[in-house]
Amino acid sequence: MTDKEAASIVQRVQSLYPNFKLNREIGQAWLDALRTADYERTNNRLSEYYRQVRFAPHISDIAMYEQINEAQRQYEAIQRDIEANRNKPKDPEKQARIQARYARLKEYLNDDE
Repeated sequence: MTDKEAASIVQRVQSLYPNFKLNREIGQAWLDALRTADYERTNNRLSEYYRQVRFAPHISDIAMYEQINEAQRQYEAIQRDIEANRNKPKDPEKQARIQARYARLKEYLNDDE
């Protein structure tokens, strides 16, 4: 989330909860913590929190962070590597060895039938 979005969340908390004590140090702590949060999800969570709780929230009550799916991240890294290597020039000697092995394997499998 941008600094402007984080500031708008803090301002919204302050307007929803008039007793919310905010000084320079607390405001900076909120901004620092909210920078890594997702704006839309945090804003929605603040709305839910306001409907359910009458006390001012802590950062941990409303900040919603993007969940990282490690398997998805690894899959995307592999796909990037595949694309990067797809257009690399191929070693002709290595390709010949692979083709020879493939031919021997194919011949071996056909002999078993």
